[in-house]
Amino acid sequence: MGDPSFPPFQVVPYFGNLAGDGLMRAYEITNDPQYLNAAQSWTFWYLQHQNADGTIYDFTGTVGHWTPTYDYDSTDSYASTFLEMPIRSYCIRLPIIQLRRRLFLPCRDCLMHSSLLCSSTV
Repeated sequence: MGDPSFPPFQVVPYFGNLAGDGLMRAYEITNDPQYLNAAQSWTFWYLQHQNADGTIYDFTGTVGHWTPTYDYDSTDSYASTFLEMPIRSYCIRLPIIQLRRRLFLPCRDCLMHSSLLCSSTV
């Protein structure tokens, strides 16, 4: 993975999703908007880099110049950890209707992709 202080950097959405969920939890506890803003930024980044089928690749590069690796570790865990943030948002009743609206279709695509994976392995 290399030295984390020098590019190129790696973005692994699974770990980004866990960090985003932690940011949502921090906002829930502190009501500090910097945590909410960071979680929303991650969510929008994820949505902008999501594939048409609801999956997302790992990325490498620098801030603002990300290149997909065309690889991912696990499509179902990327989708499920991504879905934890809007679920937490709903559970703590954040007043961010626009975020929820923007998440609906990508979340549906994640769920459909996960369902297809589950049904094909049964």
